[in-house]
Amino acid sequence: MTNRATVVISGRGRHGEGIASHQGKDIYVPQALLGETLEVAIGAPFAPNSKRCPGTILKIITPSPYRVTPEEQARVCPHYARCGGCQLTHVSPEGQLAYKRADIVAALSAVVAPKQADLLVRPVVPTTQRPCRFKSIRYAAPRNPNRLSPLVLGFYAAGSHDLVPVTKCPLEPERFGVVAAALEQALNELALPCYDEVQAVATQGAKRAAAVRALQLRLGDDNAVSACLIMAGRLNEAQRSTLRATAHALGLESLTVGYNDQVGNALFTRDLELIAGSAAISKTLLGAHFAVYPNTFLQVNYEICTKLYQAAIEHCAKAQTQQRALDLCCGVGTMTLALAQHFEQVLGVEIVADAIAAAQANARANGLSARCDFRAADITQVLPKLIYEQKQARKLGRDDQLISAIIADPARVGLGVANAQLLAQIPGPCQLALIFCALPALKRDLPPLLQGGFSIDYVQGFDMFPGSQHVETLVCLSKAR
Repeated sequence: MTNRATVVISGRGRHGEGIASHQGKDIYVPQALLGETLEVAIGAPFAPNSKRCPGTILKIITPSPYRVTPEEQARVCPHYARCGGCQLTHVSPEGQLAYKRADIVAALSAVVAPKQADLLVRPVVPTTQRPCRFKSIRYAAPRNPNRLSPLVLGFYAAGSHDLVPVTKCPLEPERFGVVAAALEQALNELALPCYDEVQAVATQGAKRAAAVRALQLRLGDDNAVSACLIMAGRLNEAQRSTLRATAHALGLESLTVGYNDQVGNALFTRDLELIAGSAAISKTLLGAHFAVYPNTFLQVNYEICTKLYQAAIEHCAKAQTQQRALDLCCGVGTMTLALAQHFEQVLGVEIVADAIAAAQANARANGLSARCDFRAADITQVLPKLIYEQKQARKLGRDDQLISAIIADPARVGLGVANAQLLAQIPGPCQLALIFCALPALKRDLPPLLQGGFSIDYVQGFDMFPGSQHVETLVCLSKAR
């Protein structure tokens, strides 16, 4: 049952929706902006006895100055409001940047005084080039209800597994749409079905025929595209031959199949089969060349990725000495190699062994092996020994053995309190560039570092994902002694 009400939007949810208070309830209204007065339809609570209710805009009484018109939204993306990839296309670019900076200030205000937080946080660095998403995952779904084939490829609607068929996304390189359309046609010519999550649970462990889960596309140098089909069940030789012919017709630089029979939503797999072209494509970042495999981690917006990494490197390069640096969660060595252009020795630590092997190969390919050392280990295991060594070097006056700069770019969950406490014990002087994918991790991980003697020089957001709520946040810290 619904009722109508006039409300004022006073907050923002984590999915970009506006929040209004009405008769003791919190009303979550998609595409509503801060400060707007709206007439809304209020639905039943999200859960029994909950004060949180959904709302739907019926009329905009007082619009936000950041609101764009429906016509402008459609020009930016015809799929918006159906596809769940973006949450803020109804907000002007300057409004999106203002919201993201405000989110960073609010998060930092949990760590330092609000006035200090506002002074420390710089304007968000915007994306100026299009397209900006150079990695894309399209999921597969049946074209018709109750049938697993023919299939369509596209993106999930917000908060669901309801597929929105998308051939061309305006935030992607144009060639992605061409490749996706051709592979979709080939898969349907082979009558390959979609992966059935319900059946997979019921038949867990059973051998299955080939079924399509998703398609991952990546862009490298010179418009090179790597395509990886994620399948449950193995392809036969006739199916491989058809896909190989499609890849050749497209001039596709790399086509692989990743086999993943695991029940659930995770797509990552190390079981890769090369169908056509090369196993990897090349991408140049920060003056170094990297081999990009289907399971290689690289940020998806190369323009912002470069600016973010440059800012982190510049902060570290201010270190008083340039003997040793540390790159935690180093991945394939993107920033390790960049640090090696400033420091005599750089240690890169990463828990994924395949990434470390790729980092070592990248260091060799760029002539930086002598300056780079890589360890495949959990940073929780590496840091205690490293800190002991640093303290001993300080006692012995071996300043040439001291780490004077650190970059950490952990996964979305952040470093964690235990690792932040360990990192806080690194002797100074030391420069620390810490990258956060999620602001809750910033609020949790910064206090131990500040208590351990680090101070914040500045904080800056980087708009890696325009149109979305997400913002990458760089915190630059330093420690005197």
